[in-house]
Amino acid sequence: MFQNLINDLGREYESFKKVFRTGKLADAYAELNGFNDDKSNLLKAFVLILLKKTGKALEYLGKLDASKIDFIEKDIYFELMGFCYNEEHNKLEATKYYLKSLEINPNNFYSRYNLTNIYLENKNYKNAYQNLLILNEMDPEDKAIITNLEKVKKFIWGLLASFNFT
Repeated sequence: MFQNLINDLGREYESFKKVFRTGKLADAYAELNGFNDDKSNLLKAFVLILLKKTGKALEYLGKLDASKIDFIEKDIYFELMGFCYNEEHNKLEATKYYLKSLEINPNNFYSRYNLTNIYLENKNYKNAYQNLLILNEMDPEDKAIITNLEKVKKFIWGLLASFNFT
């Protein structure tokens, strides 16, 4: 997705593209400092995410008006916001943005996967289970999904078994 965005950048971004392709991310970020538009803000955020500077990436993502973004899918924008908040240990904001992403595209695998992990961390097994079922349909071979699905099933069945229904 970002590779397509980078490939589609105009000539004015040639120096950024060259440096980015070398893997020198700090230098690629520096190349973007001469730009101040929505695309460059998104690219700055993306490079900062790769550099594990998600707090600073949030500043650039926050400059974008989600209703006007046309160079990436809106669900991806919200996924990136969720990811950054998650990395910054703000699970409430992360959850909010992952849910926005899924409202736009219920098949956004990474938003659903990361949201499910938040649910598991918070012991919200009902929502985790529902999302794990969807993820399992999306990728039936994913071992982590299968393992977590089995763990949550055992927990729920164990909880139900602890109630006396007589």
